[in-house]
Amino acid sequence: MDRLKNKTLERKRTDGIIYLLILLIAAAFAFGFSVDSLFNAPQELDITMTSGRFERHFRIHIPESVEESYPVVVAFHGGFDTGPDFQSYARLEDYGDRLGMITVYPDGYGGSWANGYGSIVDRAGVDDIKFFNEIIEYLDTTYKINKKRIYAVGHSNGGMFCHRLAHENHENLTAFATVDATMPDYIYNKYKTPTNLPVLMINGDKDPKIPFDGSEDGFSIGVRKVLKLMLKNNECDPGSMHLFYYPDLVKDNRRVRRETYYNSLNQSRVELIVVENGVHNWFMEDAENNEVIMNFFSRYSK
Repeated sequence: MDRLKNKTLERKRTDGIIYLLILLIAAAFAFGFSVDSLFNAPQELDITMTSGRFERHFRIHIPESVEESYPVVVAFHGGFDTGPDFQSYARLEDYGDRLGMITVYPDGYGGSWANGYGSIVDRAGVDDIKFFNEIIEYLDTTYKINKKRIYAVGHSNGGMFCHRLAHENHENLTAFATVDATMPDYIYNKYKTPTNLPVLMINGDKDPKIPFDGSEDGFSIGVRKVLKLMLKNNECDPGSMHLFYYPDLVKDNRRVRRETYYNSLNQSRVELIVVENGVHNWFMEDAENNEVIMNFFSRYSK
């Protein structure tokens, strides 16, 4: 008798679950959602880990599409910012979701990155290259990621760190992009071995914080000087440059030009986008940074 009651209760419980699922699916259709989007919606997770002797935080955005192995984009914010704040305006996942890419927004220690210039973060012993590798290791053990498609992008201080990451950790990186950044002379002078990493640089030629022609104190070298080094690293001929101007949609006297450079195999490896009269600003107005950057990454695999 007890067994019969248990079976009856179990059946009622199962029927209740099925009924609830039917209601959820019906509600999804009523509001214009597909069943797939109901069960495979994008996820965001905030993770805290210990790296070295420091507690570190990063946010992960998982696209709704279920991939066999996800490419990964790690986005480094500018100085005195946070990963979530950077996400609020960079919105890389808007295009990352379409391309099936995981996007990650880590927090710099004290709002900054150890970019190699000898900042307070550098002197404190923060190892952000190790932190980057630990993020990739965490993703590799938690999700199925494609380690042949690992990308980094950074704004300002985060972009300068990306140059250091590309130099010192290029084995674990596929391509990278920088916005409003060059590199300190300390990193530039250490570049001895070609890294052969595709790179996209976006700079305003009137940037007061990261001067286009470099700063006298060595904090940042000129954009053209960095470009020359990147061309050498990727075995690109400076004479191979293809020039493209984005349509001036905003009419703000800030035309955006894109220089693409090719190697001997006619492969585009280095790109420089210059916002004419542009200042220190993530947005370049005539084109969406997130779309341009994510599409750039999508072209490269090891």
